[in-house]
Amino acid sequence: MTVVAGYVETPVDAAATPRIWPGRSSPDFVTPPLEQTVADLFSDHLAWVQLPELGSYARSIVEIRELTTWSFRELADILGTSHTTVGRLANDAAVTGRSRAAADRIGPLLDVLSRLARVVEPGEKLVAVLRTPSPTGQSPIDLLAAAEWSRAFLAGLDAVQGPRPERPTAMRDTIRLAATRELL
Repeated sequence: MTVVAGYVETPVDAAATPRIWPGRSSPDFVTPPLEQTVADLFSDHLAWVQLPELGSYARSIVEIRELTTWSFRELADILGTSHTTVGRLANDAAVTGRSRAAADRIGPLLDVLSRLARVVEPGEKLVAVLRTPSPTGQSPIDLLAAAEWSRAFLAGLDAVQGPRPERPTAMRDTIRLAATRELL
């Protein structure tokens, strides 16, 4: 083992290493400098990546409003809270005990809306789809307000593509055929 310029060089036995490609053995392995930690490596090599702030509901509310053009009052109706609470969350205020339930619903709501926005143009067309009643009589907005995220998504898809065909059941749709020959 040799230390050169802060790096530990470990020679590799070419006969003991697996082949990376035909005719060549793997290159010598060089470990990072001893004084450099994993956090330092991440900060040096991933500085260009901008990750969203954890716990920030403001960006999610902005994205929801961009997808739907809803006001704070319309968004508050779906989240089951007041428009002032939505405004506080949009301005990055701290989540309180009273606003926790609404804040916890923002993520799943954004998830459903962003998935529907892949098949429907965001804005007024998406809002029109959300207001379209499903065959059961409930609109996707009603289901979103009830926090039934999966059913709201399926109701939105039904509004875009039409209702799904009924699934066949084993007893009702079974056709019994007479055997032409008995099996041994």
